[in-house]
Amino acid sequence: MSVQPSFNKMISIDSLRTMISNRLVAKGGANRFSHILGVEELCAQLASLYGVDESKARIAALLHDSTKYDSEEEHIVRIVRSFAAKELAIWPKPFWHCLSAVDYAKVDCYIEDEDIHNAILYHGSARPNMSTLELILYVADYAEPTRSFPNEHIRDIARNDLLAAFIQTLQEIVHHEQSLGHQLMDITLKALSFYQSHLGGTT
Repeated sequence: MSVQPSFNKMISIDSLRTMISNRLVAKGGANRFSHILGVEELCAQLASLYGVDESKARIAALLHDSTKYDSEEEHIVRIVRSFAAKELAIWPKPFWHCLSAVDYAKVDCYIEDEDIHNAILYHGSARPNMSTLELILYVADYAEPTRSFPNEHIRDIARNDLLAAFIQTLQEIVHHEQSLGHQLMDITLKALSFYQSHLGGTT
């Protein structure tokens, strides 16, 4: 059986950055790229602080919204290929890009790192017992500087306590979604319960 070449042999981070930019432009999501770059830089900073490989953090950041502007049909093809059809009913449509981006990372970019896959997959929903890379991407996605809402406090917390920053971010997102009357995914509620009860979060 042939071995799939590693990411580093396939494409550089600079090339991946260009690839994602071109992809978003082609699909009408050019404005999203400034957010992705903001997430990338904050991920790199936090990775340096918390002992995570900076390249992995940058790759996860660049890919996390790579399929956000794909059509519904494109999402379905990718999700069924890398997961299962039943996931289409479990994940709300606004979160489909979390799954399809994992497929894009695997199929189009030859990225096999499971930690990167999981960081991309759970950057919207969170989950119990996340890895450090997963925490970093979740926080950076919310707290990068180009966001239109106040989030500097999260960046300040994250420089000293990543877990505290994550819990605060999760709580703020849950509160916002509930205030809009949105139903939360079970995995998000489980993440909130897990971190509040086991790792010092407060309501």
